[in-house]
Amino acid sequence: MELQSYLKERKELVEKSLNRFLPPESAYPQSLHKAMRHSIFAGGKRIRPIIALAVAELFGVDKEDMMATACALEMTHTALLILDDLPCMDDATIRRGKPCCHKVFGEDIADLAAISLILRAIEIVDDIDVAHEISSCLGSQGVAGGQTVDLETMNKKIDFETLKYIHEHKTGALFIGAVKAACIKAKAPEKEAKALLRYAENLGLVFQIKDDLLDIESTPEELGKDTQKDEKKNTFVTHYGAEKSREMMKNYMWDAIKALSVFEGKAEILGEIARFVVDRRN
Repeated sequence: MELQSYLKERKELVEKSLNRFLPPESAYPQSLHKAMRHSIFAGGKRIRPIIALAVAELFGVDKEDMMATACALEMTHTALLILDDLPCMDDATIRRGKPCCHKVFGEDIADLAAISLILRAIEIVDDIDVAHEISSCLGSQGVAGGQTVDLETMNKKIDFETLKYIHEHKTGALFIGAVKAACIKAKAPEKEAKALLRYAENLGLVFQIKDDLLDIESTPEELGKDTQKDEKKNTFVTHYGAEKSREMMKNYMWDAIKALSVFEGKAEILGEIARFVVDRRN
């Protein structure tokens, strides 16, 4: 199947399931459920759940058996975006082309919406090991750890290893979590699981560097979120400039694709997704 058709079909399946897993807006308290749905259905490419579905399908797991886990990954990702947009973090105004959750519902309800999405994500996963994996990639050894170092090193010079740590954790952790969760669900052999982990680690860096480039090269209208927000942060672009960062991004992309060679052509869709991340415009 052609990549765009594949992404469109999987996105529609994920969104249909998200609608089913989340309480309706009419459920009391309405403000909280409206805030959760505002952020979940504001748009987005659904890349993380789609990767989880693609990995599971590599090992013969039916996509419906993987759908709750895929939706849990999207719920946690959206929750992190809500938190990332808050005034105490990035102080953003728009996300996915719409006003940020806290701009519509206030910081207090936005906080509760993020917490509720994470808890709902863990609630719908039917495998304790998968739930543990998703939880661990969010905490101090995952996204929260990366965000902490990102905040604490703002306006400070850091070395490459610290820069890589920030982006492997604040962005890469959920890509890694998506692959690990799918491998657990599929009972993937160790060799293939390790290859997919290398793929996810490199893809996370590709995604973040592309984000860094889009921040300086796009308008808010094109990107669907605030731009020029990273000038004080340690990013690949602030460290190496746009040209060198683009070169590094492509090298990480090829490393991600090479990791899939163990599948002898059966994981082409994952390679296409890596190329898509490099070429995306938002």
